[in-house]
Parts: sequence; C-alpha cells; structure tokens
Amino acid sequence: MASLTLDGAATIAQDSTFQRRVALAFYFVARKVVTETGTTGKEQRVAFARSIVLQGLDMFTQYAALVVTDPTIVAAGPTAQAGITDAQIIAAVTGMWNSLSNV
Repeated sequence: MASLTLDGAATIAQDSTFQRRVALAFYFVARKVVTETGTTGKEQRVAFARSIVLQGLDMFTQYAALVVTDPTIVAAGPTAQAGITDAQIIAAVTGMWNSLSNV
C-alpha cells in the first residue's frame, strides 16, 4: 500500500472517527502507564496520564494530527482511516508517550 501524502494525513487527522480512536488509544495507554512499575520517568509519565484523563475530547484533534505522522501510520496510507489498525494507533501513542511526558 502507498504511504500517506501530507494531504492524505491531514484528511485522516480531521476525520472524527480517527480522532475518537486516537482519544481512546490515549486513554488506553494512560491506564497502562498509571499501573506500571519501575519505569524511567514514571512521575512525569503518570502526570501526563492524569492530564490526559482530565482533557476534553477537543484536545485529541491535535493529538490525531501528531499520531498520523507516526512512521507506521504513514506507511499504512493512503487516505482511509479505516485502514489503520487500533494496534497501530496504540503503538504510535505508546511510542510518543515519553516525549509528550517530557521524559
């Protein structure tokens, strides 16, 4: 399958279904982070997890744009959010968690 173009990525990031999937992926990862043990930067990771739970769904519009730039998501292309699996979205969120947590 062809990779995403910037236009295709923008289309997916603005898709309300994709935004809801990203929101739930962030909640899923936040739940895991709160219960993890022995992780470097745990305090920052948990603080970010708590902030995720308190954010309204509107914030996930921005996160959807960030998630769609993940190399795995880009490779899933070309324009349909339905072609991107939940596992790919969760992996993208997990992969960027430390950066977003300032770890």
